[in-house]
Formats: sequence, structure tokens, C-alpha cells
Amino acid sequence: MPVLRVVTSLASRQVPPDFETGLPKVIAAIMNKDLSRFWLELTTDARLTLGGSSEPAACVFVKSIGCVSAAETPNLTEKITAFCEEKLQLPKDRIGIQFFDLDPNLIARGGLTVAEKSKQ
Repeated sequence: MPVLRVVTSLASRQVPPDFETGLPKVIAAIMNKDLSRFWLELTTDARLTLGGSSEPAACVFVKSIGCVSAAETPNLTEKITAFCEEKLQLPKDRIGIQFFDLDPNLIARGGLTVAEKSKQ
């Protein structure tokens, strides 16, 4: 159950309406995960610095059970950066990404953890 969080200093009006649906599609294709399992939270108008500069920027947080190992992150990084660069009109050096591998006991939906659902 991938969880995506994007925080940007851009104003809401500067983020195209297809951003929230487009980013999960890009990542789902790489991770080979069902799009219906994705969550995305977008925060705009954030007071954000990157590298000590307050120029427009975005930070993307990708949390997933598996699919975020050293083998997968270079391809994910390339595709996420390219997508954000195109859609948000930000230069590559103003896009930061953090990856987190989630424990199936620490994420839930529908009243059950992923670990519990896998036992059913």
C-alpha cells in the first residue's frame, strides 16, 4: 500500500489538476503495484527550504512495503524527478525525494493492517 506525500512551496494554482492522479500512475508502473492501493497527500504553499534556499521546491516522500530497495530507487528517482520537473516546472536540483520501506504491521486500511489482511 504505497503512501505518497508531496510538499511544495508552489501555490496550489501552480500545480496542474492531473498531478495527484499522474504521480501514482508513474510510480505504480515501476513498482508493479495496483493503482487502487495508492494514497497521495499534496501540500502546497509550504514554507520550504532546500539546500538553504527558499526558491520554489518540492519534497516527495515515497513509503511502500518493499519496492524501495537500492535496486529500485534509482529508476524511481529518475521517473519521479522527470514527472515533477515537467508538471511542477521545477529544476531537478529543487526536487528532493525520500524513500521509506514500510513494515506491513505499521500500515492499515479498512480497519486491518496489511499484515493482518495477508493472513486472511
